[in-house]
This record gives sequence, C-alpha cells and structure tokens, in this order.
Amino acid sequence: MDNILTYTDVHKRFNLESGLFSSFGRFVYAANGISFKIKRGTTYGLVGESGCGKTTTARLGVGMYHHDAGKIVYRGSDGSSFDSERMEKAQLKKLRQKMKYIFQDPAKSLNPRMNIYRILTSGYRHAESWPGESEARREAEQIMLDVGLSPGDLSRRPTDFSGGQRQRISIARALIMKPEFIICDEVVSALDVSIQSQILNLLMDIRGKYGLSILFIAHDLTVTSWFCDRIGVMYRGRIVEEAAAQDIAADRFHPYTRLLYDSIPSRMMIHRDRKSGTAAEFDSGRPLTGCPFEHRCPYSVPRCTEEVPELEKVGDGHLSACFRNGEI
Repeated sequence: MDNILTYTDVHKRFNLESGLFSSFGRFVYAANGISFKIKRGTTYGLVGESGCGKTTTARLGVGMYHHDAGKIVYRGSDGSSFDSERMEKAQLKKLRQKMKYIFQDPAKSLNPRMNIYRILTSGYRHAESWPGESEARREAEQIMLDVGLSPGDLSRRPTDFSGGQRQRISIARALIMKPEFIICDEVVSALDVSIQSQILNLLMDIRGKYGLSILFIAHDLTVTSWFCDRIGVMYRGRIVEEAAAQDIAADRFHPYTRLLYDSIPSRMMIHRDRKSGTAAEFDSGRPLTGCPFEHRCPYSVPRCTEEVPELEKVGDGHLSACFRNGEI
C-alpha cells in the first residue's frame, strides 16, 4: 500500500505581530519538524490539545500556508505527484481538486447568500472535470442522497438547516469534485454527541464508497481511537508518538500520550507542573531546543532540556519520541 501524503521534517513559524508597520522577529513556532505518512485508503488521526499545531499541519498539506522548511509530497492514484517545494500555481490548483478540506464550523464555511446547489458547484465550475450544468445537477442530486439529504434541498439556503445537516452539506461539497483525499478538521467537535455519531458513520460509509484517504484532526481520543486506522499524537508542533489506533489505545509509551488518555472523563486526573505545582503551559514563542513535553513531564532527565528526541520504534509499527522509552 503506497503513501498518498508524506510530511518530512516540516517547519512553520508565524510572525507574532501583524500590520504594515509591525516589527519582524517575534514568532510563534507552530510546526517544529513534523514527519509522518498517510497510506492510501486509510484514516490517519492527528490528536493533541489546542494550540499544538494540528490545524497548521493540515493547512500546510493543502497549500493554505507555505512551510519554511521540509517537504510535503502528495501522490495521486493516476501517477501524478505534487512536491510542495516545487509547486507552481497551476499544480496547486490541480492538487486542490484532489484534496478537499472540511472545516470545523459549517455555519462559517457555507455562504448564507447562496443556495446549496451553488455552494456545491461554485468551485467545481472552475475545475477541468466540470461536466456541464445538467450533469453537474445530476451529480449534486446523487451526492445529496449519499450524505443523507434530499435532492430537493439543493434550492434551499444554509440557514434552513441544523448544524448536523450543514456539516453534511460541507461533506457533499467536498465530494462533488471526486477527491482522493479529504481533511476533516474537528468536523464533529461543534455537534451534539448523538449527531457526532451520525456524521462519523457517514464518513465511514463514504470513505468506502468513494475510496477516500482521510486526515482526521480531533482532540477527542475516544472518537479518534474508534474512527482512525493510525494515530499521531502532537505536542508543540511535533509528533511525539505514533501507532495503530488499537495499539496506542492499549499501550502508550510517551508521557504526554499517557496524560491525554488519563484525561478521558472516565479516568480524569489532575496533572500539574512538577516544579511549581501550578498548571504548566509551553511557550510557543521560542524555538524548540529540547523535548517539547519536558516542562510537564514527571520523568524528565537533564538530556530532555538539551536535545529533541526523535521517533523511535518501540513495537510493531509503534513509534515514540522519548529518551526513556521502555523505562517508564
């Protein structure tokens, strides 16, 4: 099974200040050497707390942001390959026809002035695969059925629908251009629990029907462990542990991954800074010089403040970036 998307040592920083006369030199370091691969036909889950760089990583993949260093390579099933280091505008346009992004809040990503048919086809009209008005209408009607809505809803506007229905429309908009890969960025976090399960089941169905590969971003570990084939745990812009979903749910090596799973409500516990006794936070405004989790880790050793640990194999397909793998 080949890889559809590969990140290799990707870095990204943002200027902390903005505006025409702002100074340059203070940064937020959002990605600090991200490396992982997504196999074709699978779902890769990216988890971590808010601010760890999940969304930045996803948006780098579709060219919403340009990374500062590293490489991102997309390989299509038709033999096409897009290398982010050498991508031109025309290539980026083709890439975005193969990769689609589904946002967290459908209320903000759907134009309230358009009817649903126009929302579904506004980008499609500018694609090389545009089949013409009558065929596009037929495809839109079929996709509305595929996502659990009615073809008659194409003439309505987003404000006529509930949050869960709007998310179905967002999924339909992504599907109409027949992509190979979709990014789901916290697509169920704003929905009621009962609606979340419906959307997840829908994504499972369309993944099989359309032959999709998925990057699934979430902070809910229970959802991610159930929905994804493989999980990468992020902290401060780095992958600190990666494994098959069932393996990481059963056996966790990195201290941060353990903290995340201990934070599931059924076994909630409080973690505080080992030095001050207060809740600890990382400073994203400074470059990463040691382990990203060092300031919160109860197992830290002096080496952790000086070197950034790399992902190492700790089991069959299981990777962990910790100097004390196997000791704790």
